[in-house]
Amino acid sequence: MVGCLCVRDVGIIPDIFKKCNVWISFTDNICHVVDRSESPPPALLIQTPPTPPPSPGCSQDSAGSHPSEETELNIKLATFHLLSTALNEYVQEICYGCQSGHPSQLQHSCLFELPVFFFEIYYDEVMEKLRTPRFIPAIRLFVCSYSVSEAKAQIISTAERLLCELRSVPHIVCTTDENVGYLLNTNHHSRGVKSALLHMIGNYWSGRHKTEAFGDILREGRVPEKLQTDLGKEFYNKHLKN
Repeated sequence: MVGCLCVRDVGIIPDIFKKCNVWISFTDNICHVVDRSESPPPALLIQTPPTPPPSPGCSQDSAGSHPSEETELNIKLATFHLLSTALNEYVQEICYGCQSGHPSQLQHSCLFELPVFFFEIYYDEVMEKLRTPRFIPAIRLFVCSYSVSEAKAQIISTAERLLCELRSVPHIVCTTDENVGYLLNTNHHSRGVKSALLHMIGNYWSGRHKTEAFGDILREGRVPEKLQTDLGKEFYNKHLKN
């Protein structure tokens, strides 16, 4: 039972309220009387205003959203290696000597040092070649060889952040080579294993693992009539054509 009573002096409380099992409070000369036997204490009656949702720009990462230090290093190592592979393939694509099969090394621009800020100038073209459907799965394959499976979003975030930082690097080839060497030397015991795994994910990223399998089939004289694919470009690369 809840009742309200107007009083002139909030300091005067009728004895009957003192003897009853009630809660008494005053607000603007209004005496609020609450039956304690039916209602919870006033502190429990106060409704806490709902917490407003965080703004998009101030969202906080949930616990465990950041990969461990070892996992982050492995993600960066795989990203450096795949970027180096993509750069090498793109440089060969725009090389006049490679495209024409010219015998003179002087006509092969891919053999010379890349111009300063080459990656920044051709960033979109290199990224288009790098971001194949197997880019993130290749990194994840390398990471899962040494640690528990990481969320795809964490791998994408770490890899994209690294690529953005590398965009303004003057000498991209030297930077990637130095970082791959440094990250491999962080663990001398697994350097040989990691080098082999980097080679493996490079073949997986470029589709060479399927190329080798098709090579065995074609060398046997078997020619498939139909191919069911995921629209990947592994059947159009120079390795399969040769």
